[in-house]
Amino acid sequence: MTLAKTRGRLGAAAVLTAAALAGVALMAREGTSSDHVDTAEVELSPQLDINDVYVFPGSADNRIVLVMDVASPINALGRSITRFDPNALYQFKIDNNGDAREDLVLQFLFDEMSDGSARVNVLGPAAPNNVDTQGMRNRPVAGPVSANNAYNATFTTANGMTVFAGPRNDPFYIDLEQFLQIVPDRRPATFLTEVATDNKNPTAFCGPAAPFDTTCQPKDLLLGANTLSIVVEMPESMLGAATGNDAKLGIWATIGR
Repeated sequence: MTLAKTRGRLGAAAVLTAAALAGVALMAREGTSSDHVDTAEVELSPQLDINDVYVFPGSADNRIVLVMDVASPINALGRSITRFDPNALYQFKIDNNGDAREDLVLQFLFDEMSDGSARVNVLGPAAPNNVDTQGMRNRPVAGPVSANNAYNATFTTANGMTVFAGPRNDPFYIDLEQFLQIVPDRRPATFLTEVATDNKNPTAFCGPAAPFDTTCQPKDLLLGANTLSIVVEMPESMLGAATGNDAKLGIWATIGR
């Protein structure tokens, strides 16, 4: 199974949309790029910031795992109080015929309860009510629906999916201090201004041997940081995927308000 991932970004329009793209073809693994807090909009609405989308084989040969991470970095205190936006529609979109348009959507809605708890509602996978690759005009689909599930706990839906939605340690690695020296124009004006630069003008990330920069030690900015994760394991057949080594799926994620 060949897996690829590209960056997510929040855009402001008549509705707010965040999109992260993941192209999937069924045999090797590759991944490219990530996105954490790189626009002013997502600094104001971190729960609408898609950080990463992961797709990989599941616990059996006929199962697949989809992961959407949002809102990173969340510190230890924020882990217990930061939740998904109850006014947002979180979606995985699946292209199973190679035309770069979604054929199926898997949607998530979150409810904040009066007792302070949160509940998770899962819709689909089902055909979208309208095709919109960025998710700006999508609405909740009619079903199938798995409603009122526990937040921050694993549950199983009636149609065979295993789902988790809640905080997790962010698996993404970045040496932001070195990155901002290599590409200084990416330094945000109001975020992470404390990250130091020493004007050495490096051209590579820190590491033990070439091609890395051996004069410095790598520093993982997100070590210990948390993210909000939606994790789904499901039968590949639910995505309408062809079988065999040449089978391909296009999978990406959106958040629409």
